[in-house]
Amino acid sequence: MLALKLGKSLSSTDLSLTNSYSIQLTGTEYITLDTAADEFDDTKGSFSVWVELSSMSGSGHIMKIVVDTNNFVQLFYHNGTGEIRAAYKGGGATTRVLSFDASSLEGDGLWHHLLFTWQTSGNRLTLFLDGEQQATQTSSLGAWSGTPTLFDIGQNTSGANFFKGFVSEVALFDEVKSIGDVYNTTTKNRVVDLTGQSGLVGYWKFNEGAGGKALDSSGKANLGDIFNTPTWSTSTPE
Repeated sequence: MLALKLGKSLSSTDLSLTNSYSIQLTGTEYITLDTAADEFDDTKGSFSVWVELSSMSGSGHIMKIVVDTNNFVQLFYHNGTGEIRAAYKGGGATTRVLSFDASSLEGDGLWHHLLFTWQTSGNRLTLFLDGEQQATQTSSLGAWSGTPTLFDIGQNTSGANFFKGFVSEVALFDEVKSIGDVYNTTTKNRVVDLTGQSGLVGYWKFNEGAGGKALDSSGKANLGDIFNTPTWSTSTPE
């Protein structure tokens, strides 16, 4: 299982960087950042990540923050329909799902940026791919009950639906970020350094290159534990 955390707004135009490493997940590995789960804000937030999707025979979770089966937020690839999906479930009454066709991304050998945002005050969810809004939802969101204790990258919290692919530059915010905050809309394949941005409560670059820990660059010391020895790869977004 895994849990995460991420917060000051800067223009993304010139704040680019290149990592030396990413982490490759092949179907059994995952990252757990459970100690940061209590910083998650169910009323508003954003999740930013770079991924390269490998060919998958089943669905795979990129991230999931969860209290229980009635209260969770997740971002995942749904293999059956070839869609990237983002889901928000609060209070067990309603699940709102955004999706877009991502079948062409599977196994394309390219890095892609995803941004998922939620805000209960406006009942709004949004999902972006490579700087372009792909889906939005403005119908009523359910109210959360309880405090998250799990935040996983790479698997469903039940130990299933493992993601296959490369992951880099994972960030969690407790505010709704604009695409220009987290993605270079001018030079679209360049990674933006999110250090120091407002609302950042966890930032895992996966640039360690070795070992079983994911360092947190947010300043919040939300160290992650890496399970089942995934590969440290030199394939990275630019």
